[in-house]
Amino acid sequence: MALPPLVFGVLFFGGWELLVAVFDIQPYFLVPPSDIVGRFVDNLDLIWSAMRVSGANALVGLVAGAVLGAAMSFVLLRFRLLDEIVTPLSIALNAVPIFVLVAVFNNMFAITSEVPRRLMVTIVVYFVVLVNVARGLRQVENTHLELMRSYAASDWEILRLVRVPNAISYFFTALKIAAPLAVITASWRERWLARRITSREVLDRVARSGPETVQSELAAPPGPQMNLFAPKPAKAAPAPSAPPVRMVEMKQVSKPDRVKSLYRASGSCAEHHDPEVATAMHIKTPVDDFIRARAKGRVLFVTGNPGDGKTHLLQHLAPRLAKDKVTVLLDANEQENEAIVAAIDHALARRGRGLAVAINEGVLHQVLRSTARPWVSEVREQLLHPLRYRESDAEPEPPVLVVDLTLRNNLSPDIAREALVGLLGLSAPCEACPVKRCELQVNAARISKQPLERLAALLERVAATGIHATMRDLQGFLSYLLWGPGSCPSDASGTATPYWESAFVGGQGALFDALRRLDPTRQTSPLLDHQLWRREDRPEHWTIPWDGSAHVGPSLRERLEAFESRKRRALFEHVDGAALLRVAGDATDLEFAEIMRGGTAAVRRLVRLINQFYGGQGEQGGALHLWCTHRFDAHTSRYAAAALNVPAQELEVLAPRPRPEVALAFPDYRPDHYLLIRRSDDDLSRGLRIDRALVHSLLAAKHGMDSSFRLGEPEARVSDFLDKLAKEGVMPEDQVEVLIVDRDARDHAVFRVDLQRRCYLSSPTRSQ
Repeated sequence: MALPPLVFGVLFFGGWELLVAVFDIQPYFLVPPSDIVGRFVDNLDLIWSAMRVSGANALVGLVAGAVLGAAMSFVLLRFRLLDEIVTPLSIALNAVPIFVLVAVFNNMFAITSEVPRRLMVTIVVYFVVLVNVARGLRQVENTHLELMRSYAASDWEILRLVRVPNAISYFFTALKIAAPLAVITASWRERWLARRITSREVLDRVARSGPETVQSELAAPPGPQMNLFAPKPAKAAPAPSAPPVRMVEMKQVSKPDRVKSLYRASGSCAEHHDPEVATAMHIKTPVDDFIRARAKGRVLFVTGNPGDGKTHLLQHLAPRLAKDKVTVLLDANEQENEAIVAAIDHALARRGRGLAVAINEGVLHQVLRSTARPWVSEVREQLLHPLRYRESDAEPEPPVLVVDLTLRNNLSPDIAREALVGLLGLSAPCEACPVKRCELQVNAARISKQPLERLAALLERVAATGIHATMRDLQGFLSYLLWGPGSCPSDASGTATPYWESAFVGGQGALFDALRRLDPTRQTSPLLDHQLWRREDRPEHWTIPWDGSAHVGPSLRERLEAFESRKRRALFEHVDGAALLRVAGDATDLEFAEIMRGGTAAVRRLVRLINQFYGGQGEQGGALHLWCTHRFDAHTSRYAAAALNVPAQELEVLAPRPRPEVALAFPDYRPDHYLLIRRSDDDLSRGLRIDRALVHSLLAAKHGMDSSFRLGEPEARVSDFLDKLAKEGVMPEDQVEVLIVDRDARDHAVFRVDLQRRCYLSSPTRSQ
């Protein structure tokens, strides 16, 4: 019976050897069996060593998995509740891809440990044995069970005499499947995660390896041949040197608790500060000069969001305004509408006097609804339309002005610099302060130097992404920057958290979220990354020395964490760190920045993105298709159609700016949105508001987001804009070309339709 297979094997391998010899086939195409046998014999010791390691792992895992699987089968048979819990978990564990578990075990155990290899085999075998043995224990003939019960057999006797014998065949079937799986898993685990290292010399070298050893091993070996074609040595370029450090004078006022309370605490409200601290923390902006210059003889409503500093601003200006005969209402929210109206009428009736009111916008609307004075319409117009998009004729300045502090760019370099200097002035050490371990003292001393300018540039970059931060947000961020997550360490030991970590890690709020998108660790800077990872930087590359990262652990995770910390520090203190800001931001921020440039290029970018949002082709930037969809339920429509379009040259992108009467108060205004509108359209309500949220949705659709996830406010906004454009379009009377797209498959079909006869004139032409 064994003769035919043996003969076939001899003929097969003989023919293989003859084929290679006769046709002179090269080894890289087909290796003859004789060479394979020769290599096997030559490397017998190596193969045996590897087979012994892999075989041991497979055997241990096979035995452990079989024992655990069989034992768990008996437990699940006995306890039904446990069966309902463990079985789904076992199925879920088996569904996890092997390479995912491999990555987890790689982080849990050392590279030379056998435990993760055997655990992987155990998990694979365990599930196979569990399923098969559990089935064998349960799938017993009912006749056998009824017979045993008729003999009054106990559960143990039924298990021993009926269920176990029935499950034996299932158990060996499981072993038949699990044995090759054990070998495959053991071999795959060793090959793809960490190859088996048995040499003690190699293990010792791995343990001693580090950035310095890798750098030395990558260096070219010495020798005259290496320099035959080398260029002549040139004069070495001078190493980049640090620019002169700009120092900020720190006043000797110690209010550390006040500084810390600015972050998410009661101290973030101006009402909780004493006059000395409030004066020290006041940030002078162009709004101060504007109010002083315009308040006399007028009524100024200073409004804005909570945290914009309305009350604090007027409280600080009150003594000077009183000299100009200007009355100040610090908190109109607590007064009756009639009292506010009476104060306004009194100020307008008396020439040379004025009134400055700190009031929330909602309360101001209530005041306007409570009266019909002549000045109401002017105030309502300023509230509803605080921005201008096109040039308009000059108008006389009205007697009432709305100064909306939401238009103030609190992240401008000047304001950020003044805010930080104010906090530094309150950051002198207290009597028992351990200066070298105190976050406030360590960070204040460093930021008062060169990093202050980099920090101001970083916040300006955040403002360019359309983020509006209140004065409370700014001071809360600067407080967390100085203090970090810790507290006063007078009774503790340890090291201070550096400010560059606090800038991107741990803080909570919209401003912190925007800063995290600019985290330099999320951007690639090849030359600087190489220098920091290899630790090839020199002291002259840094503007301020730092010894906090001198000792780094040997593991890859510790080196990565050290690299990320060094790169964050480089943004503020490296001579080339300013270049990181030019590439900072995610795809949405960069796209929004391109749109901010305006002009024809911005219009074409938006037209292309909107067309792609509905599934149009990417090259369609010359004309905006007026897409329409139809659906019968709440689900989004997968298909869109367009018969009309608007050429891109008929559209424009408008940048908003404050009204002329208050423009001097906000010279550094940063828009958070733009307007896409037809050039000939004077009704700005028919334009499309382009903000960061819309750009994010357009980019998501461009990158393949399914149409079912596009339904929401951005799509409703775009659809409303296209509907308004379509109402102005003129549909041809006889024939029209209709473009229909599958928004998910990106399949396009063009039909030509006869509108008079209501029929198709041609078969659809398709394109991908």
